[in-house]
Amino acid sequence: MGLKRIIRKVAKFIVASQPAKTVHVEVAQINYGGIMSNKTAVITGGGSGLGLAIAQKLVSEGAEVIISGRNEKKLESACEKLGVRSQYIVFDVCEVEKAAKFLDECEQKLGKKIDFLISNAGLSLHENIFTVNCKNNLNTH
Repeated sequence: MGLKRIIRKVAKFIVASQPAKTVHVEVAQINYGGIMSNKTAVITGGGSGLGLAIAQKLVSEGAEVIISGRNEKKLESACEKLGVRSQYIVFDVCEVEKAAKFLDECEQKLGKKIDFLISNAGLSLHENIFTVNCKNNLNTH
């Protein structure tokens, strides 16, 4: 059996073994520009960086947002950039005991329940956390 004949048989086998069914595929597209209308979001660490970028996207999609962080000037500046659908609350996520009060305050400012909580705030590795948390209780020096 010659090489040409083997190639023809393999090709015929491949073509004949293909399924006879036809598959229909529908492609959908999300129409951006309002998919977050009437939604509310709270973003910790929303004064800059990734948190601010998330807030900008949510506001552009119609959401009302509250950003939080430790630096009031930074939050105020961010809200000026975000526009009328944004507010801020100064809050340090390290103060865990105040979290429930913080969320209540957010709902009061929004006038309704929170739809999304984006926990974006991080810890500062530039501070000695042991010293900061214990400076009133222990002599660390």
